Amino acid sequence: MNFLQAYQIYSSGNEAPEEFHQWGAYAALSACCGPYLWTDMGGVGNIQPNLFILYVGPPGIKKSTAKDFARNLIREVATKEHPIPMAPSSTSKEAFVDFMANPKSPCQMVYKWRDKPRTYTKCAIFANEFVNLVQVGGDPLAWIQVLTDIYDPQPNYDVSTISRGAKEIPYPYLTLLGCMTPELTRSLINENALSGGFSRRVLYIYGNKNGPPVPRPITTPEQIEAKKYLIEHCRQIQTLQGKFEFTPEGLKAYDEWYYRNYAELEQATSAAVVNFLQSKAVIVTKVAMLSRLSWSKELLIDSDDVELAVAMVTSAQQHIDTIFSGV
Repeated sequence: MNFLQAYQIYSSGNEAPEEFHQWGAYAALSACCGPYLWTDMGGVGNIQPNLFILYVGPPGIKKSTAKDFARNLIREVATKEHPIPMAPSSTSKEAFVDFMANPKSPCQMVYKWRDKPRTYTKCAIFANEFVNLVQVGGDPLAWIQVLTDIYDPQPNYDVSTISRGAKEIPYPYLTLLGCMTPELTRSLINENALSGGFSRRVLYIYGNKNGPPVPRPITTPEQIEAKKYLIEHCRQIQTLQGKFEFTPEGLKAYDEWYYRNYAELEQATSAAVVNFLQSKAVIVTKVAMLSRLSWSKELLIDSDDVELAVAMVTSAQQHIDTIFSGV
């Protein structure tokens, strides 16, 4: 059994769409990693396995139910030695920056790299209603710009405010899992709050149909055992650090897919699809790293990891026009 299989058992027995739980597993894996895990993509720079995921669906589709499975797992994975700090569910951009930038914050940690200590900043956001989060403080565009800037690997994120002065967030690593309705998604985009830069970094997972009815949800012995496996697996991942390398087969599979994706980009007519395809290679690489960590502690990316990542990310792509329709 691997992590993805165990997560399927752990998150079963409820009416949330299966695709939400599939990506909840990847969000949990992402939250267990940090900037000490990466792969070098040459001119593109380093890519880290952090993900921004937003569940999009009508009210009542059990988005929060699926999100809570990932959040609750991460709460139990975290230990004093290997914490996984979570941002408050309702906080202003300024308060969030303070939370990340304070040297005494639980988000700031240290790991050894080449026998030298290196400070980094790690945080996970699990938001029941993403739109409510970014509207705290009355400036969703500025909130989303902070998330956009922190997404990419960097030695230091500098932010300045009139009231608080300059602040620094060393080696930030942020995981996001949130929920939205299609109407609010379109509203934020039409208000230019969800910029193209942010949207290119987000996996929008669409669901509009609940799973089979479950009149009396219960926790089975199989789910309890699966959860124990997941916690142990996550704690092992937290101890890993270093650079992911492509195997020759993995590199061949990635290159062949990349050429196909490039050709698809040239033929795409939808602005939303073009936007998605422009960043798909980076997202596929992130998901390939996490796919590998779902079953192995070796920092390698093989053809199977690439193929699974492509299949998962392409499954999200098919609903892009639906999510952005009417914009």
